[in-house]
Amino acid sequence: MAKTLLQLTQNILSAMDSDEVSSIYDTVEALQVATIVVETLEAEFSNIDLPSFDRILKLTSVSDPSRPNYLRYGETVEQIRWLRYRDNRNRGLYKEVHYLTPSEFFGRLTLQTGNGANRLQITDNDFTYWIDNNRAPTFYTSVDNNYLIFDSYDSEFEDTLEESNTFALGQTSLGDSGSLSDSYIPPIPNNYFPLLLAEAKATCFLTLKQMPNAKSEQIARRQRSRVQNNRYKSMKADYPYARSKYDFSRKR
Repeated sequence: MAKTLLQLTQNILSAMDSDEVSSIYDTVEALQVATIVVETLEAEFSNIDLPSFDRILKLTSVSDPSRPNYLRYGETVEQIRWLRYRDNRNRGLYKEVHYLTPSEFFGRLTLQTGNGANRLQITDNDFTYWIDNNRAPTFYTSVDNNYLIFDSYDSEFEDTLEESNTFALGQTSLGDSGSLSDSYIPPIPNNYFPLLLAEAKATCFLTLKQMPNAKSEQIARRQRSRVQNNRYKSMKADYPYARSKYDFSRKR
């Protein structure tokens, strides 16, 4: 069953035989425990590859006329599984845009020249290449995990690639300082809360009490094994999450 940050904090404080609280801000220790819960959420769950952690994403406009083929990851985006962009020449349907490694991406673009009316020269850090400016993008890459670079944009419909035309699926960060509120509910499946509680409790005992909690550590080990074996409610042999060969465009 899902629990709020306050409920998780109260549970851990009770296990540590600490003062009862009605808010995570009632005592210094309660806030320390709540902070450890959020840090544990981010540390333990952000790298778990689960469909339930995915969100529909919008990428961020750069709106730079000198780089009309650029978009930016949102601050909370951890990785992108797939990306589509609106193709206004094709009834406004979202067209899949494929990720290429920087080597593959620029290997393609450096073969292009400025010949023709539908080519635009892009210069980035004294490196020059040409993109098409009469079609929706087909490929993209990223060299810094901050910006996404695309092979084209359609100048007839937009001056630069726009956030409103993006449609992506991926993961965002699970916890940050903005999560420190009594009513905050960690965005994880219900069956993961015992693992989060056990991991956070073990960390709190070690960090705040300077003593290990063997029982919590044992529960955490069992919960890790259980959730690993029951990650999917349904599965097909070709389901992409089951394959480790996928190289997504942003991964920590």
